[in-house]
Order: sequence, then C-alpha cells, then structure tokens
Amino acid sequence: MNKYIYIGFLFFLLGCQKEGVVSFDQEKDCIQFNYDPKEEQMVLEYDFAFQTVAGEDEWGYPTDIYLGDSISRDTISVFLSLMGHASDVDREFKLKTVPLELLEELPLATVEFLPTYTFRANHLLDTVQVILVRPEQRGKYAVGITFDFEDGNSLFDSGAEEQSVYEVFVSDRYEEPADWDQNALGEFSEEKYAFFVTVLGVKFSPYLDWGTYNQMLRDKLTEFNEKHPDSPKDFTFPVWTKPNWWDWYMGAGTYLGEFSEAKKEFVISVVGEENYTDWTDWASFMPQLREAYDAYNADHPDKPLPFAPFPPDPEVPDKDK
Repeated sequence: MNKYIYIGFLFFLLGCQKEGVVSFDQEKDCIQFNYDPKEEQMVLEYDFAFQTVAGEDEWGYPTDIYLGDSISRDTISVFLSLMGHASDVDREFKLKTVPLELLEELPLATVEFLPTYTFRANHLLDTVQVILVRPEQRGKYAVGITFDFEDGNSLFDSGAEEQSVYEVFVSDRYEEPADWDQNALGEFSEEKYAFFVTVLGVKFSPYLDWGTYNQMLRDKLTEFNEKHPDSPKDFTFPVWTKPNWWDWYMGAGTYLGEFSEAKKEFVISVVGEENYTDWTDWASFMPQLREAYDAYNADHPDKPLPFAPFPPDPEVPDKDK
C-alpha cells in the first residue's frame, strides 16, 4: 500500500514541475520580482509629466513641487526575492526588457540597466535600481522588465511565472484640465501646459493667484524666447493679472466691479500699490476712486477710461457691520 502512495506522490511532484512549481532541491535557486500579482503589484505606472519633490510653499508649509519637463530620466527601485536558499556569497544576474504581448500598440518605453546586478549574500530579499528614460515625444509607452538567462551562465533559474515580468507603463502627457482658464492662460496647448508646470512647479488649479502667476509666466516665456531665438515657443500668454482675492465676499470686486487690466492700473494709480491688497478696506476708498474717475473722463472727453463707472456700494448686512 505504501508503495503505491509513494508512486502517486512522485507523479504529483512531476506534475507540479510541469505547471511551473519550482522544487527547491534543484541545483539553482530561483529569482523573481517580489510583488503580489493578486494585488496588481506587478505593474508600475510612471508619469514623467507630474513627478514631484518635497518642498515648501510661500508660507513655509510642506508641499509638492512639480518638476514638469525639467527631468529627462529617473531612477526607480525594483524589489526581488528568491525561491530557494540564501547564499553565503554575492551572486550576479542580468536584467533585460521584453515587449508586452497584449500591448503591442504602445511603443516601447526605454529602460537602462547596469551590465550586471548583485543579489547580496545571506539575503532572500533584495532591491536593485533601474533607470527610466523620458520619451523623446509625448505619449504613452510600455515595456516589461525580466531576468536575462540567455547566455546560459546564470547562477539563477526563473521563479514563479506570474512574477517573472515586471510591467512598466510610462506616460508623458499634459492633458487639458477641465476648468482651464483662458482669461489667464489663453488657448490650451499641451506644450503650454508643460511650460506652465515646469516654470511654476504646480498643477493647474482655478484657485491659483493669477495676479502673480500670469506675470511670472509671461516673464519666463520672454526670457526663454530671448535665449532661444532659433526655437522660440509657439504660444503666448495673455495679460491677465486678476488676483484670486478680487471675487472674495465683500472684497475688491464687490466695490470695484468687473476686473480689467485697465481698471486695475487706474485703481493702483489712485490708491497706491501698497493699498492694492486682499485686506484693503475698499469702502473707504470708493469716494476717492469715483471722484478720480469722473475727473479723468472730464479731462479726456475724446478718450475716456475704457471701463464702466464703479458700481454703487453694496448694503452691508447687519451681521457684518
């Protein structure tokens, strides 16, 4: 009876090996990527357009600084494990790229490797680094990273099949935000948004301080075009310096009306740059502004100010008095 049980167990082991289950009494240990396929960890999605580093905002608080087009490559860590035994000596191995069969329509991403890597002695887990190279053109790319056993001299065999290819998806796209502000930025283009992210270090948000950022973008664009007269940028930014506090409740817009660059310059000429702020008591300046508005138009009947008179002062709710 025991004889038949033993024979049956032997056939079971042979069957497992045919299905890719590795037996640890083989001569070589098996190397694989140390990720859980069931948790979809064998896939890396890397977006060159919106990589960040830790930094501080204008008030000194921690924030993410977006790098935009300022990086051409990046180093990523890849986690490995052994099916077998830790060795008392370092062991070398190689990596290579392979196309992803189900995604042949995507061009291949570029990955750079060291000539050889080392799995350290006395370790069953290890980490190596590879370099992702930014594509030369905007788009989406894909490639698989796997172990190179082709020269026949490898110290390892392949581990579990489902952990043998690490899938890498690389993107370099600046897609149009749903609430892109044409007043402050003009017509959208992917290269304009790339310039925006690279210069400002932020992603688009309708709540940005355009009074500062619009001027900065125009200055940086002028600077770039002067330095690259043979290849200037093919886009422009409109002049739009409306501050984000203009439309605050009982703020500047409540008293001054609709924003325009001409109105802004006139207001500053009357109240002074130091009083053009988010904390200004605009109600106290309105008599002076209306008087200056009427006086200017009286003195320049052929070329009056290019904006309507200031609106009447709003009624202040009792709770705000």
